[in-house]
Amino acid sequence: MNEYLLPNYYKKIAFGIGIVALLALIFKYLFVDLFIIEQTRLEWIIKNIILISLVGIVFSREKNESKKIKELRLQELKGALGFGIIILFFHSIQELIFWDGDYEMKSGYGLMVAMLLFHLVFFTYRKSKLKNNS
Repeated sequence: MNEYLLPNYYKKIAFGIGIVALLALIFKYLFVDLFIIEQTRLEWIIKNIILISLVGIVFSREKNESKKIKELRLQELKGALGFGIIILFFHSIQELIFWDGDYEMKSGYGLMVAMLLFHLVFFTYRKSKLKNNS
């Protein structure tokens, strides 16, 4: 199977952009009146930048990409997909139990961020355990 991953230096770029966007989101909530752009539009722009930076971090190649790391990446992506499915399943059950007259499904943005963060945390943790065992 061919893997098309971004070069390793994209991870550093995406991490820097993600931190700046996260700080901008915090700054936006502290100083509401300073921005010219409509608040909702600005929030969506910043959230999309955070999502893009998470995708850049997750899909960047490691410095020392080995066969074990490739297998671990695939395994953790499967786990993240399963985690997303579980979130949707429990959210649907919650909506059925606590129904208030209209259905509200989980947003795609929230689900993607949760899945990417799940992958990032568990891949990093298992990769560090793999390096310690070697």
